[in-house]
Amino acid sequence: MLFKVDYTRLEDYKVWERGDGFCIYSFDNFKLWFGVNNELEQIGVTKGFFGTYNSVRIGTTMLDIKKIFGRYENDGDVYIIPGIAGICFELEDVDGWDELTAPIEWIFVYKC
Repeated sequence: MLFKVDYTRLEDYKVWERGDGFCIYSFDNFKLWFGVNNELEQIGVTKGFFGTYNSVRIGTTMLDIKKIFGRYENDGDVYIIPGIAGICFELEDVDGWDELTAPIEWIFVYKC
């Protein structure tokens, strides 16, 4: 099972709308971004998602990313892997936060 979804709670979500059609649907452990033309543009998953991408999963660290891919880059609030488009990571804010050892809290997949 890649993703544990409690279907009885899917009605429990929040919608943020910008006013031009762009909106974000937020559920317990995932988010969906829709563009102004109502096309799905981005998906974000967090704790409760059990899938992987080349051994990267929720809880992986940037130290692991460095070992697997050789390097990564900080792109503001998210981290990317150079040469791999359409995926980025957000780190968990933990005590004693360190970029290399903080676990990945969110994985985002987006249209390029």
